[in-house]
Amino acid sequence: MAKIEGQVLLIGLGGTGSRIVNNVVSDLQKAARRKNKKFSTADGKMAFAVLDTNMNDVGEINKSLTGINNISTSSEKKIKEYMSQYSYMGVSDWMPRSKTLDEETMIDGASQMRFKSRLALLDTIESHKIDELKNAIQTMIENRELGQKVRVMIVSSLAGGTGSGMFIQTAIWIRKYLDEHSFESTIRGILVLPDVFISTVEDIKKSATEKESLYANAYGAIRELNTITKIKTKNFKPLVPIKIDDIFDSENPELDGKPVFDFAFLIDDITENGNTMQTIGEYG
Repeated sequence: MAKIEGQVLLIGLGGTGSRIVNNVVSDLQKAARRKNKKFSTADGKMAFAVLDTNMNDVGEINKSLTGINNISTSSEKKIKEYMSQYSYMGVSDWMPRSKTLDEETMIDGASQMRFKSRLALLDTIESHKIDELKNAIQTMIENRELGQKVRVMIVSSLAGGTGSGMFIQTAIWIRKYLDEHSFESTIRGILVLPDVFISTVEDIKKSATEKESLYANAYGAIRELNTITKIKTKNFKPLVPIKIDDIFDSENPELDGKPVFDFAFLIDDITENGNTMQTIGEYG
């Protein structure tokens, strides 16, 4: 197993991001066993966590026994209960309402609706379930290496609702938390684009509605990322004020020159030779 230089925090969001991070941890554990070594995060060199709204995906990660911090951002509360609980935070300014939506819960995921994931993450932070992520980071803070930045990597799909709905908030929250502890960071986003799923999943290939939904999520997510990054680094003034819970406000931005992501890598289905990858296995 290659030596890890510096400290690394790897976070997976949504079903895709969580599975990728879980597979990485599983491979690291297997590599350690081949060398008769014990894989551990106790020294603060590495920390891992996944966040997902879909309880089925959360259960599958737990069954894999990798032992990573697996944070469910969902609860059995209905949307209307979330709305009532967080009305003081202005959620009605951005959360759409309908009788059908009001009766839904989050336990089966965000149903490709980004705003549901955003609401779920707000609840995760306010209800202190996010403390599980804080605990993972705390070990790194206690074992920080002087003069070194922690390398944060956030892995997420931009096609579904969960990851695309909370990848910006997650990055901003982590940066703020590390800054509060005087721990400098470099944050990278590993972001999977819709064509990866459209090329490899038969049900999606055949559904024009499904494709349109995936593209809409990715388009909205990238536009938001671009706008918020310009506000944070270039004092850009949007036509409509943008407020994300208690972590970002375009009317009173923290002009620290720090973007949402220091680097963002967009993963598509085209190889360097211009070929389209048709199966998930080709991404290995």
